[in-house]
Amino acid sequence: MAKGKKHATNARRTSNRNQRATNEPNESDKELSPQAGVPLVPSGTCFMDLPAELRNNIYKITLLDGGPTIVLSGPVQPLQTYGDLSILPDWFRDHFRAMKPSARSPQHRTEWVVSPRQSLRNGIQWEGLFPPRPVPQGAGVRDYYCTYRLTCPQSTNIFLVSKQVRQEARGVLYTNDSFTFDVPWEDMCLAPLAFFSDQDSICSKIRFLELTFPMKPPFINETLRGIRVLAFGPPSQSQWNKLIKALNRLRLEELSIKVPDLDQWREGVPGLDRDRIRRITIKSLWKEGAV
Repeated sequence: MAKGKKHATNARRTSNRNQRATNEPNESDKELSPQAGVPLVPSGTCFMDLPAELRNNIYKITLLDGGPTIVLSGPVQPLQTYGDLSILPDWFRDHFRAMKPSARSPQHRTEWVVSPRQSLRNGIQWEGLFPPRPVPQGAGVRDYYCTYRLTCPQSTNIFLVSKQVRQEARGVLYTNDSFTFDVPWEDMCLAPLAFFSDQDSICSKIRFLELTFPMKPPFINETLRGIRVLAFGPPSQSQWNKLIKALNRLRLEELSIKVPDLDQWREGVPGLDRDRIRRITIKSLWKEGAV
């Protein structure tokens, strides 16, 4: 008899424990409960099953927190010099000494040819000396291939997830981020042109753009043999016209331009269609101020 009572008591205790376990959710259930503010996600859900709005928010957090995307330019290979460089002007030697080779991209990028010799001749003419100093002979920097590269403050590894994720993430980046071109004056036209040409399908999404124009046209005319093949020398009027045409095709909300002398740009940017760009700001490279 005592043995039967003991068995019944144990059975009631076991039943009570099972009932409490059923009524009280475990820790994982609490974390996923709607009362905790976290929606229940069915098992097996992947990233692409999330709503597009939520995916876009993730792209923004991943790509846009850290500053603008900087577009740089530089030689494809280390520069090659010849002769006694000490006879060259200091500004010329310092300018090319600071150039660093651009890492080759796994994707094709347009390359152009820069002629330092032509830059030297034009630079001496722009010094304003009378009579102008002779162009040094027998020393210099050999012509080199140049290209651009992008530097994003945040990691872009999300582009490697899949083709669809890359397409969506790039769309968010190009629409919301600001693209700043920080390039030498030889590349002030060719770097943006090469970038727009290579990224033609996505550049229409760019809304915020910043360029640096160290000088104002008209430039000394040089021959342009097609932007996707070869282009020689510093900016020419032909290169400038192509750049303005490319800018007018974009749907920019804001275009910021940095120049060394605001007075030379009081009348605005020659050839730029102000009706197509909501806001154009011209800033000084050396001091605070804008036109």
